[in-house]
Amino acid sequence: MFTFENKEELQEKITAAVEVAEKRAQSRLLPLDLEKLTDAVVSTPYGYAEGDGGGVAKSYRYRAETTCFNLAWYTQGSKKVVALSVYRGDAEKVAYGSSGYLTIHAGPEHKWEGFRRVFPDRARKIANWLKARKIRQAIQHLPKPPANLKIQEVLPDVGGIVRTTGSWTDYVGTPAGWIRVPSEKGNGKRTAWTLLARMGFPVPRRKADRVWSEELTAAVTLHVLGEV
Repeated sequence: MFTFENKEELQEKITAAVEVAEKRAQSRLLPLDLEKLTDAVVSTPYGYAEGDGGGVAKSYRYRAETTCFNLAWYTQGSKKVVALSVYRGDAEKVAYGSSGYLTIHAGPEHKWEGFRRVFPDRARKIANWLKARKIRQAIQHLPKPPANLKIQEVLPDVGGIVRTTGSWTDYVGTPAGWIRVPSEKGNGKRTAWTLLARMGFPVPRRKADRVWSEELTAAVTLHVLGEV
């Protein structure tokens, strides 16, 4: 990660990194358009560029290397912070081989992706915080979930109930409590109401009739209390 004072300094740093990576390499070199790349970095506040020196045919039996290139930039105050990675890695094997490429994504619409690539640790913390907030908002109308439930995703259903996925176990959250889904009853495609029906709860057959009722509250309460 580095900053730069002018376009010439930026060009020198990129050129030096590519030359080090491609030292003694003779094939699958990066098609670097240095002028176009540095113009994009200098003239826009956020963005990223990625590319490689091309792939080899699937019929090629030997290990082949290609130049792998990743660059991102993010403006903080009056400075642009640049993250740059250039190395020789395994060439991708495709049907008939492939030519090298370099794509540039520049502009305000790439602000988050530029930030994520320049500051991956900070971006991960922000993403985790946003995910946790989204989960809290999705279940705030329901009773508090079990303390050992580590929710990774919430799938809302009609009538205010939800299905949650966790590290090992899925749950259905209802106004009357939380119900663990036995592994043999659930899969990734089933909704919260479908899971309740498969577990024997009195779920209306018609989707339009699926609203929470006193009958469901009683059934779930008995289940949660372990009386059935």
